[in-house]
Amino acid sequence: MKNSGFSILILVSSLLIGGCASSVAQPLSADAASPRVVADGNVQKKQDSPPERKATRTEEKKKKKTPPPPLDLSAYRLTFNDEFDKMSIVPDKGDGTWFAPVHVTFGAALLAPPSPSGPFFVKDGKLTIRASVQDGKWTSGLMQTVDSTGRGFSQAYGYFEMRAKLPKGRATWPAFWLLTQRTYVDTTATRGEIDILEAYGSQHGVIHFALHIRPRGDRRWNFSKQFKQPTMMEGFHRYGASIDSVWIKFYFDSEEIYRVPTFEVFKGPMYMLVDLAMVDKDMARAESPSDLIVDYVRAYEKIQ
Repeated sequence: MKNSGFSILILVSSLLIGGCASSVAQPLSADAASPRVVADGNVQKKQDSPPERKATRTEEKKKKKTPPPPLDLSAYRLTFNDEFDKMSIVPDKGDGTWFAPVHVTFGAALLAPPSPSGPFFVKDGKLTIRASVQDGKWTSGLMQTVDSTGRGFSQAYGYFEMRAKLPKGRATWPAFWLLTQRTYVDTTATRGEIDILEAYGSQHGVIHFALHIRPRGDRRWNFSKQFKQPTMMEGFHRYGASIDSVWIKFYFDSEEIYRVPTFEVFKGPMYMLVDLAMVDKDMARAESPSDLIVDYVRAYEKIQ
């Protein structure tokens, strides 16, 4: 990537961390990438933009925005598919499609393993992840496609999608996200995270998506974006992301809503996670039970 790309970190940060967008957000050019994590785990520092680059950006902003094409999977093949016709979630290191819990506990609810009392239920081809009070304590669930040894489904590049109905409770915090599989086999590796969907019960109708880069023993780098979609709280919707060597593109119901450049840390295998966490500060208004209902989770890879 050209050094000039690193020079406009300030512009990228303002675009990505800025307010909500009610339509397709302004795509970033490949040269407008934020700093990448280099081989030694450090992050490239920002520099001032030369005048000619600033002038070019101004001219580009004036051009009429053309909506990106809708999602087209005709050149992809299905590599992962859970329609939740049966219970496919097992404890860590078990024999199943999903493992729970493996990831660190976070939020106000304990992430519990599968059991007859929850937090995972399968019925009529749908999975329910339930946050509820059990014996005076809040419990909920997080599942992922690899176990604590890194065994399971992960994939470099492709398209990842969840169709789900989100909970409306104020303290709820559902998410669909990806993590780099390499960190399970190389403890010195930089961890990359792509949040395809985060939603907060206190912000109905707002999709949050983000990237996080966490080098071992070094500063972290994060950015996020919000997208207003009032209908997302009604019924089922599709949340997806495609990754290739150039772009990470975020989708809502097959329509692209944002894109960012693909940094090196995201160019290896990544695994999927789905969870329903609870936000600590809103627990006084939490409703038990609160359910995230998942119709399916799928992954595709491009046909060579």
